[in-house]
Amino acid sequence: VAPVSTLRIPGSHNIANACAAIAAARAFGVPTAAIRRALESFPGLPGRLEVVARRNGITYVNDTCATSPDGTIAALRALRPHPHSSFRGAERRGISHGATKGLVLIAGGTDKNLTFDAWAKEVVRSVHAIVFLPGTATEKMRTALRPFVIRHSGFVIRDARSMRDAVRQASAYAHRGAIVLLSPGAASFGLFQHEFDRGDQFTRAARELEKSKS
Repeated sequence: VAPVSTLRIPGSHNIANACAAIAAARAFGVPTAAIRRALESFPGLPGRLEVVARRNGITYVNDTCATSPDGTIAALRALRPHPHSSFRGAERRGISHGATKGLVLIAGGTDKNLTFDAWAKEVVRSVHAIVFLPGTATEKMRTALRPFVIRHSGFVIRDARSMRDAVRQASAYAHRGAIVLLSPGAASFGLFQHEFDRGDQFTRAARELEKSKS
């Protein structure tokens, strides 16, 4: 129908979603040209790998809808630099990656009785710093990271009191060309009204930094 590289949304999970959409459209007799146009023009959804601000060469990405470890793993794999087309999808959406490990992650929140071992392995592979939001899942994340971080002495872990504080701290560890990614891997209850409030607070904090650029 169309090359994978034409997708504007990154990640192998979105390639799978596109394939499912193609199958459904064909089942209803939608012309191939119309399917192709839809694939090429779809920009993605709010709160799902959404670019919300840029400042000093740093790109701020809102993935607040990643409320599970698997969601964050998918986001990290989508943004990790590699020659395959799913990363070209990230570039088409306005996400550019600088050097390897040019990712700073904002994560944490309320536990949903999930495990974080695979999450921790992917985090250490993909990012060089993580800023934790408060919550019951955060301690489980920290525990899961511990054996991996011991072998990566340069890995940075920080704690934030609020989303604004988290964005400020994450920005301090991001270099030009890097990405600050909100992909919590946990629920939002307690500190936020809901996941979209969490994403909105991230967006506001990032855009405040954007406006303060001298």
